[in-house]
Amino acid sequence: GKEWFDVDLDTVKKAIEAVKKGQHNFINATDERFVPIVFRPEQEDAIAKTLKQFKTGDRMLWNAKMRFGKTLSALQVVKEAGYSKTVIITHRPVVDKGWYEDFGKIFRGDNEYIYGSKSTGADIDYLISSGKKFVYFASIQDLRGSATIGGK
Repeated sequence: GKEWFDVDLDTVKKAIEAVKKGQHNFINATDERFVPIVFRPEQEDAIAKTLKQFKTGDRMLWNAKMRFGKTLSALQVVKEAGYSKTVIITHRPVVDKGWYEDFGKIFRGDNEYIYGSKSTGADIDYLISSGKKFVYFASIQDLRGSATIGGK
């Protein structure tokens, strides 16, 4: 790489171990300070209804206000359903970091899933070639510029 980062020795050791295991990152590593996510009843209800709906259909809309926990709840749906390839599309590319952080909360210690986007986590080529389940975050702006769909 062309970038250098000032990190502590423990982080370096984790990075080396991740490379030895063939992992692209170590975001899913366990952390003793980690507090598990406990969903509120309304979130559990939304997750359960969505999983039930997706058994027979392919559309679901949550009428959820700000601070509901849509990101965490959506990622929990992905995890519980066991989806292998999930693409999150948004008009707000600035929320990529939030999705990445929440991915780490939901999939912590789960090496079956990898997160990727244009700027955070793994790139799409790595995700596809890895053979692992993944969540890929893309903004409308990213897709507009994609040569794959006729952009620049």
